[in-house]
Amino acid sequence: MDTPLARLLMKEKYQLLLSGIDLLKEVEKHAVILCDLHGMSNQEAAAVLNVKLNTLKSHLLRGRKKLKEFLKERKE
Repeated sequence: MDTPLARLLMKEKYQLLLSGIDLLKEVEKHAVILCDLHGMSNQEAAAVLNVKLNTLKSHLLRGRKKLKEFLKERKE
């Protein structure tokens, strides 16, 4: 359903997500944005960031974990 309330809730969730992403270290932030928001593969993101694939995976894992913890804290 696309109601005004649904749009408002979606906007609030999106703003919360952006706030959490903003708290990440730069390289974690870029990894999460490229892979999760822009839908790039890990290999593509690693090439854009000029890092090895395993390094990208580490940054992505840490960024996602921190973001998940941030969102969980805000939900409680």
